[in-house]
Amino acid sequence: MRAERGGVTDYRLMRGASKARWLSGAALALLINLAWLCACSGPKPSDRKEISSASAASHADVFDAAEKELKDSKFCSDAAEKFWNRHDWKDNTDLRLITTYTSHYSKALNKCLVDVHGANTYIKGKVMETDHIYDALENKVFAAQLLTKKGADADAEVEKMLLIKDGRMVRSKEEVDSFIPWFKSLMTQ
Repeated sequence: MRAERGGVTDYRLMRGASKARWLSGAALALLINLAWLCACSGPKPSDRKEISSASAASHADVFDAAEKELKDSKFCSDAAEKFWNRHDWKDNTDLRLITTYTSHYSKALNKCLVDVHGANTYIKGKVMETDHIYDALENKVFAAQLLTKKGADADAEVEKMLLIKDGRMVRSKEEVDSFIPWFKSLMTQ
């Protein structure tokens, strides 16, 4: 059986080794054409040097930014530890009162923040949770959230809530609604 139909090769009519040779040849021809197209449409040799230096500069900028962020984070961690040790929280021995801290360098605010979290268990199962976010270098309260809950569970009903921003209490519903997401984002932005 011929593998040609009307002068055009039809690989479906081929059998065995002829089909394999034809497919290998077709694949090789396709690769050669693709290589030629890429070589013609790619950057000229003189442009490659510019692309290479721009790419290297870009990588250096990324590395420098990462190195700066790491230094800022380390500086903030050290400042937070010094901040923690300046206060009497570190000496707490009351098992009903748990106090911890977390530090975070905020690039957006250019500040070293320390979140001092406290949980105090009262009689009748009530819990008071406090989160004070301080500027570690200025030793000032940046924002605070104080909650009295009906239990120790994370989703326990909140009985009372006191929110502080920029040294004043947050009172209006609009301010409260915008305060909570802002407060939660402080230690992540």
